Amino acid sequence: MLKSRRYSIGTYVHPDIAFEFASCILPEFKLYLITEFERLNTNDVYKEKIDW
Repeated sequence: MLKSRRYSIGTYVHPDIAFEFASCILPEFKLYLITEFERLNTNDVYKEKIDW
């Protein structure tokens, strides 16, 4: 985002909208998001199963 002396100049997009837009343009990006989500979700499941 660019800044002038008084005001911010530029466009702000919510991250969810940006991810959806990028996944429409780049199918590889959508696949990357899905695989990373699954990897993180799997790691959380394994952490919860550990008994201390």
